[in-house]
Amino acid sequence: MGGGRDVDSGGPGAKTYAERDPELSSHYVRIEPTGAKSHWAVARNPIGKQKWVKIGDVSTMPIAEARKRAGVAMQRIKDGLPAFEPPAETFGAVAADWLARYVIEEKRLRSAPEIRRFLDKLIVPKWRDREFTSIRRSDVTALLDAVQKKHGRQKRGPLLVDNPQAHQLVCDTA
Repeated sequence: MGGGRDVDSGGPGAKTYAERDPELSSHYVRIEPTGAKSHWAVARNPIGKQKWVKIGDVSTMPIAEARKRAGVAMQRIKDGLPAFEPPAETFGAVAADWLARYVIEEKRLRSAPEIRRFLDKLIVPKWRDREFTSIRRSDVTALLDAVQKKHGRQKRGPLLVDNPQAHQLVCDTA
Protein backbone atom coordinates (compact mmCIF):
# COMPACT_ATOMS: atom_id res chain seq x y z
CA MET A 1 0.00 0.00 0.00
CA GLY A 2 1.05 3.57 -0.55
CA GLY A 3 2.69 6.18 1.57
CA GLY A 4 6.15 4.64 1.47
CA ARG A 5 5.36 2.20 4.28
CA ASP A 6 4.85 -1.52 3.83
CA VAL A 7 1.69 -2.35 5.76
CA ASP A 8 2.63 -6.00 6.18
CA SER A 9 5.89 -5.04 7.84
CA GLY A 10 4.57 -1.87 9.47
CA GLY A 11 4.95 -1.98 13.19
CA PRO A 12 3.49 -0.08 16.06
CA GLY A 13 4.02 3.64 16.11
CA ALA A 14 3.33 6.49 18.46
CA LYS A 15 -0.11 7.12 16.93
CA THR A 16 -2.74 5.35 14.91
CA TYR A 17 -2.24 5.86 11.19
CA ALA A 18 -3.94 4.70 8.01
CA GLU A 19 -2.39 3.43 4.80
CA ARG A 20 -4.45 3.90 1.62
CA ASP A 21 -5.10 0.93 -0.65
CA PRO A 22 -3.66 1.78 -4.09
CA GLU A 23 -6.23 -0.41 -5.86
CA LEU A 24 -9.39 0.86 -4.15
CA SER A 25 -9.73 4.48 -3.17
CA SER A 26 -11.41 5.01 0.19
CA HIS A 27 -10.15 1.66 1.48
CA TYR A 28 -7.48 1.85 4.16
CA VAL A 29 -5.52 -0.32 6.54
CA ARG A 30 -5.49 1.32 9.94
CA ILE A 31 -2.49 0.48 12.14
CA GLU A 32 -2.83 1.00 15.87
CA PRO A 33 0.05 1.84 18.23
CA THR A 34 -0.27 -1.72 19.55
CA GLY A 35 0.47 -3.09 16.08
CA ALA A 36 -3.10 -4.25 15.41
CA LYS A 37 -4.07 -3.82 11.74
CA SER A 38 -7.58 -3.59 10.37
CA HIS A 39 -9.33 -2.87 7.07
CA TRP A 40 -11.45 0.31 6.97
CA ALA A 41 -13.65 1.98 4.38
CA VAL A 42 -14.56 5.64 4.26
CA ALA A 43 -17.46 7.24 2.41
CA ARG A 44 -19.77 10.21 2.66
CA ASN A 45 -23.45 9.75 3.37
CA PRO A 46 -26.12 11.67 1.40
CA ILE A 47 -25.87 14.68 3.72
CA GLY A 48 -22.09 14.83 3.28
CA LYS A 49 -20.94 13.42 6.62
CA GLN A 50 -17.84 11.25 6.40
CA LYS A 51 -18.25 7.75 7.83
CA TRP A 52 -15.38 5.40 8.69
CA VAL A 53 -16.39 1.75 8.94
CA LYS A 54 -14.28 -1.16 10.10
CA ILE A 55 -14.39 -3.98 7.57
CA GLY A 56 -12.32 -6.58 9.44
CA ASP A 57 -8.92 -7.53 10.80
CA VAL A 58 -5.98 -7.89 8.41
CA SER A 59 -4.95 -11.13 10.10
CA THR A 60 -8.28 -12.86 9.41
CA MET A 61 -9.50 -11.24 6.17
CA PRO A 62 -7.69 -11.44 2.83
CA ILE A 63 -7.25 -8.16 0.95
CA ALA A 64 -9.52 -9.28 -1.93
CA GLU A 65 -12.42 -9.97 0.43
CA ALA A 66 -11.79 -6.71 2.29
CA ARG A 67 -11.91 -4.76 -0.98
CA LYS A 68 -15.16 -6.44 -1.97
CA ARG A 69 -16.78 -5.74 1.42
CA ALA A 70 -15.44 -2.18 1.44
CA GLY A 71 -17.00 -1.53 -1.97
CA VAL A 72 -20.39 -2.77 -0.75
CA ALA A 73 -20.12 -0.79 2.50
CA MET A 74 -19.15 2.43 0.71
CA GLN A 75 -22.09 2.13 -1.70
CA ARG A 76 -24.54 1.48 1.16
CA ILE A 77 -23.22 4.55 3.04
CA LYS A 78 -23.58 6.70 -0.10
CA ASP A 79 -27.17 5.44 -0.43
CA GLY A 80 -27.91 6.51 3.16
CA LEU A 81 -28.05 2.96 4.53
CA PRO A 82 -26.05 1.32 7.33
CA ALA A 83 -22.70 0.02 6.05
CA PHE A 84 -23.77 -3.56 6.66
CA GLU A 85 -27.15 -5.24 6.73
CA PRO A 86 -28.00 -5.80 10.41
CA PRO A 87 -28.26 -9.49 11.28
CA ALA A 88 -31.81 -10.73 11.47
CA GLU A 89 -32.96 -11.93 14.87
CA THR A 90 -34.84 -15.18 14.94
CA PHE A 91 -37.98 -15.75 16.97
CA GLY A 92 -36.13 -18.39 19.01
CA ALA A 93 -33.43 -15.91 20.03
CA VAL A 94 -35.94 -13.18 20.91
CA ALA A 95 -38.13 -15.59 22.88
CA ALA A 96 -35.14 -16.92 24.84
CA ASP A 97 -33.95 -13.39 25.60
CA TRP A 98 -37.46 -12.29 26.66
CA LEU A 99 -37.87 -15.36 28.87
CA ALA A 100 -34.50 -14.86 30.56
CA ARG A 101 -34.68 -11.08 31.01
CA TYR A 102 -38.34 -10.43 31.66
CA VAL A 103 -39.98 -13.60 32.99
CA ILE A 104 -37.11 -14.98 35.06
CA GLU A 105 -34.91 -12.02 36.07
CA GLU A 106 -37.12 -8.92 36.13
CA LYS A 107 -40.51 -10.25 37.17
CA ARG A 108 -39.43 -13.54 38.74
CA LEU A 109 -42.78 -14.99 37.78
CA ARG A 110 -43.92 -18.14 39.56
CA SER A 111 -45.46 -19.20 36.29
CA ALA A 112 -42.07 -19.11 34.52
CA PRO A 113 -41.82 -22.93 34.18
CA GLU A 114 -45.30 -23.06 32.67
CA ILE A 115 -44.54 -20.18 30.30
CA ARG A 116 -41.32 -21.92 29.24
CA ARG A 117 -43.21 -25.17 28.70
CA PHE A 118 -45.78 -23.50 26.45
CA LEU A 119 -43.10 -21.67 24.51
CA ASP A 120 -41.04 -24.83 24.05
CA LYS A 121 -43.98 -27.03 23.17
CA LEU A 122 -46.30 -24.83 21.11
CA ILE A 123 -44.54 -21.79 19.68
CA VAL A 124 -40.78 -22.17 19.38
CA PRO A 125 -40.93 -25.40 17.32
CA LYS A 126 -43.04 -23.57 14.71
CA TRP A 127 -41.13 -20.28 14.59
CA ARG A 128 -37.63 -20.96 16.03
CA ASP A 129 -35.65 -20.06 12.89
CA ARG A 130 -38.10 -17.52 11.52
CA GLU A 131 -36.99 -13.89 11.31
CA PHE A 132 -38.72 -12.15 14.22
CA THR A 133 -39.81 -9.08 12.30
CA SER A 134 -41.49 -11.23 9.63
CA ILE A 135 -44.12 -12.54 12.06
CA ARG A 136 -47.41 -10.76 11.50
CA ARG A 137 -50.71 -10.64 13.33
CA SER A 138 -52.17 -13.10 10.83
CA ASP A 139 -49.39 -15.57 11.73
CA VAL A 140 -50.23 -15.23 15.43
CA THR A 141 -53.91 -15.81 14.68
CA ALA A 142 -53.12 -18.89 12.60
CA LEU A 143 -50.91 -20.30 15.35
CA LEU A 144 -53.51 -19.68 18.04
CA ASP A 145 -56.18 -21.32 15.88
CA ALA A 146 -53.94 -24.35 15.30
CA VAL A 147 -53.20 -24.66 19.04
CA GLN A 148 -56.87 -24.42 19.90
CA LYS A 149 -57.83 -26.97 17.25
CA LYS A 150 -55.15 -29.46 18.31
CA HIS A 151 -55.17 -28.97 22.10
CA GLY A 152 -58.50 -27.35 22.88
CA ARG A 153 -59.15 -24.01 24.52
CA GLN A 154 -58.01 -25.06 28.00
CA LYS A 155 -54.53 -26.03 26.73
CA ARG A 156 -53.71 -22.50 25.61
CA GLY A 157 -52.73 -21.70 29.17
CA PRO A 158 -51.28 -18.59 30.74
CA LEU A 159 -48.76 -17.91 28.00
CA LEU A 160 -51.26 -17.39 25.23
CA VAL A 161 -54.35 -16.15 27.06
CA ASP A 162 -53.75 -14.88 30.59
CA ASN A 163 -50.29 -13.35 30.19
CA PRO A 164 -50.52 -9.97 28.42
CA GLN A 165 -46.73 -9.59 28.30
CA ALA A 166 -46.32 -12.89 26.45
CA HIS A 167 -49.12 -11.97 24.09
CA GLN A 168 -47.37 -8.63 23.56
CA LEU A 169 -44.10 -10.44 22.72
CA VAL A 170 -45.84 -12.30 19.92
CA CYS A 171 -48.15 -9.50 18.69
CA ASP A 172 -46.01 -6.36 18.81
CA THR A 173 -44.21 -7.17 15.56
CA ALA A 174 -47.39 -6.92 13.50
